[in-house]
Amino acid sequence: MQLTNQQSAPLLSLPAPATADLPAQARDNINHAIAENTGISFGTSIRQPDQLRSISLKDLLTSISNGTYAAQVQKVRQATDPELQKRLKCALPWVSMAKFNSRRSLAEISSVNGLILDFDHVSDIERMKDSITTLPFVWCAFQSVRDGVKLVVPFAKPLTELRRFRAIFDYISFLCREELGVSPDASASDASRAHFVSYDPEPAFNPRYLPFDPEQLAPVIDGFAHQEIVAQTPCCDAREFGELDERKLLSAVQYLATRKFSYRDFIRIGIALHSTLGEKGLSYWEIFGTNPNYQDDRKYLLEKWKSFASCDLSIGTLFFIAKNEGWTGYRNQNSSVIPGSIGNPEKSATRNQPVIPGPIGNPEPNPKYRTFMKNDELVGLFGKQGNIPLDTGILPPVLQDYLAQCDTITDACSGAKLSAVLPVIVCNIGNRVYMMNNSSRLYCNVWSMIIGPSSISRKTTVIRLAKNLIDPWEESLTELEIEEYLKSTLLMTDVTMAKFLQMLSLNPNRLFMQSEVSAWLKTMNRNWNSGMKQALTDLYDGVDKDIVNMDRCERIRKPAFSIVAGTTEGWFMDELKSNADQQSGFLQRFIYCFIREVDLQNIDLSYREASDNGKALRNYDKMLSAFRSIPGTYKLSM
Repeated sequence: MQLTNQQSAPLLSLPAPATADLPAQARDNINHAIAENTGISFGTSIRQPDQLRSISLKDLLTSISNGTYAAQVQKVRQATDPELQKRLKCALPWVSMAKFNSRRSLAEISSVNGLILDFDHVSDIERMKDSITTLPFVWCAFQSVRDGVKLVVPFAKPLTELRRFRAIFDYISFLCREELGVSPDASASDASRAHFVSYDPEPAFNPRYLPFDPEQLAPVIDGFAHQEIVAQTPCCDAREFGELDERKLLSAVQYLATRKFSYRDFIRIGIALHSTLGEKGLSYWEIFGTNPNYQDDRKYLLEKWKSFASCDLSIGTLFFIAKNEGWTGYRNQNSSVIPGSIGNPEKSATRNQPVIPGPIGNPEPNPKYRTFMKNDELVGLFGKQGNIPLDTGILPPVLQDYLAQCDTITDACSGAKLSAVLPVIVCNIGNRVYMMNNSSRLYCNVWSMIIGPSSISRKTTVIRLAKNLIDPWEESLTELEIEEYLKSTLLMTDVTMAKFLQMLSLNPNRLFMQSEVSAWLKTMNRNWNSGMKQALTDLYDGVDKDIVNMDRCERIRKPAFSIVAGTTEGWFMDELKSNADQQSGFLQRFIYCFIREVDLQNIDLSYREASDNGKALRNYDKMLSAFRSIPGTYKLSM
């Protein structure tokens, strides 16, 4: 493979493979694809993280080898004053293997296309570069700005699960330590790390390079990473937290499922549950799928759960982490009551510690919302306890059958299951059928929100069950080109304002699924999503809309998108404090299902194998495909 630019002749030439594993042409094709297709972020100044653009690895290696930055880099290398050297270095452009939404920061990463390992103060730089042939996943090596070496490890597929990045870094670092005898700079474990461009006329390319697939190598990486994490975990005595019981464990897990904490603690918690409870611990582990700070679906959690079998940690580790995160539900030496637990909610309130919102064990409104709840009208609407029974006998047979199928999978209430499935059904009808209200057309769209205490109200579960109905359709689209896929897919999850409008212009019949609406609302308030909430409100009524900005014009015709979301009662009450939200009309357009008075004594925490029932739910797509096949638009009269 050769790398060229418009101003010069070929600059770099990859050697033919030294092994017989792949033919030379095949190896050459792989390297060419990596150079051309691996996108990285490029910025001109480290002090302006929002000034960035995308370039390819080919662009990076070409500029490093042809001397684009040679003069600046040589000044850094020749400087003897450390402060001057640092200032000169910081004036260089930078690159990152991560892709960002709007600025370089860990929170803004959309995906990661690889990692760059940094080795400082290398005594023999050329020998270090040549030694990469012993590291199969390293694609190339070049001299860093000063006296070090950087190794480039591209990923075969973009990594979107950022929690896994640290495990990958640890694994590759371990290989370097074993093969080269040295470890890279630990700061590169930050996926958003910026690396300054350099000058090296002869970067070294690895003839034995093997593409690094994060998904394919996940079991190996996770197994290694978990053993490392266990080895670095201090011994925790569970007796410090009193006698273990189900209420205390559930309280700790529920609390942790609302917090943002490190990936290593996340793994330690899973190992502790698996070691102590075996497969019974899976029901507790799945609660972390509701954490609004992360997007951990059930498939990911099950994959992690299986990887814990070879590790061992005390359940005290879980309680120790929960305590450090602010949980106060452990038994202390001076009290026979578990403060902050389900049986004693008042004590946790007096400690000014976070309390899990909701009515669990507390018939009064959460103290955090007492002032707000003095409004009699809102108390009448939202402050009364008790579930309203749903008369399923008056539902159409197809919905009665759906609820019966779900009953074999989850003990969630019927109202929650119905609230989750209605938007899924009607998004397949969309703007193909309408009714008239005065002179306006009303299309099929439903916005529903399920509100209940975290974990035990099964909000995420019922939303995932409803998604089973359209999984066959979505799976049939996976082989399409990206343009055709975007036109046909019904699903939208975490999209920016610009992407949301673009997708509606391609297909106005969509379904927005969000397991935790508070996280979604936070992204709406970001500057690049300005106006998203109002745009959603305007489009709810099915009115055509033209969106014009500096970059493009989106024409949305007959919008009929639906929303299904979940949240806790505490967040909902808190959100209503804002006059802007009360008056915007956005929240008023939802159908709400409030879940209260969950019976903790009879709640089913057992794991259910639901593969057969899942197939039954997928069969509903036969009905939905008939809706999607309706040609044109038809008026429905009553």
